Amino acid sequence: MPDTFYMELALKEAWKYQFLTYPNPAVGACVVGKHGEILSVAAHEQAGEAHAEVNALLKAFTKLQPNAQVWGLFESQEIHDYLILHHDNLFKDVTLYTTLAPCNHIGKTPSCTSLIQKLGIKCVVVGSLDQHSTGGVELLEASGVEVQIGVKQKACDELLEPFLVWQSGRPFNFFKMGQHLNGTYDGGVITNEASRYHVHQLRSKIDA
Repeated sequence: MPDTFYMELALKEAWKYQFLTYPNPAVGACVVGKHGEILSVAAHEQAGEAHAEVNALLKAFTKLQPNAQVWGLFESQEIHDYLILHHDNLFKDVTLYTTLAPCNHIGKTPSCTSLIQKLGIKCVVVGSLDQHSTGGVELLEASGVEVQIGVKQKACDELLEPFLVWQSGRPFNFFKMGQHLNGTYDGGVITNEASRYHVHQLRSKIDA
């Protein structure tokens, strides 16, 4: 399958968490095996928690090592430490697709760039480059990782837009509307339970 196919999977997963990761950007990742098989698709789900690449790599590890004891691993640092200790070169032939270039800083979570290097991943395919990038791509290339940039960049940039607006200090306005299939707005409950739950999740991130 073409690179665009795998990046599209990462994008679709990331959009499920758009705005819910505030003030972090929504990011998706997909891990693909040696023969093009999809090992995992995951996203960054909440600020302060594991990044998309880390979640995807952990899921992929359970495919590559079915007997792995990973249940109970939630903290990003714990996942990093576990994968580094147990990877046994299982990632040497995989390709990691990510909608945003891997981070190269240590904050609430450790560096994704460092994890990729230590796992010996062969290739990383990137959609967007954050304008405040911390040099992760350069470090990966310097360590021998093949890096491809700009796959579905327009779509990945659109995913990143709310984060860039927040970084700029400009306001970002939300508008919610629900209507019946016939175009009317009255007559009791309109949206379903899943939709209402999602809206309340979004509201919890909104300033006003």
